[in-house]
Amino acid sequence: MPLKLPDNFIKERYESDQKYIFVYDTYRPDFTKTAVTAKFYSKYEGDVDEPDPVMLEKFKRAKALGPKDKRLWPETTNQWFLYNFVKST
Repeated sequence: MPLKLPDNFIKERYESDQKYIFVYDTYRPDFTKTAVTAKFYSKYEGDVDEPDPVMLEKFKRAKALGPKDKRLWPETTNQWFLYNFVKST
């Protein structure tokens, strides 16, 4: 069975809600405060009719190639095993 809250608690909660919660009818930007999101969305982003074929080929190449195809040496220490293992066999 749920615990019943005392009437004083409910009254204090209601009064604090009335004091600190505001509902605005109109929006006015406040440029002195930081934005909620750090990303700026441009009007040019989004709907693209035809993708750029050069960029599309670069994406396909980057996805198809493995780390050994992209570089002749290991970029990180966890790739040393892969490079040394394939060379020795």
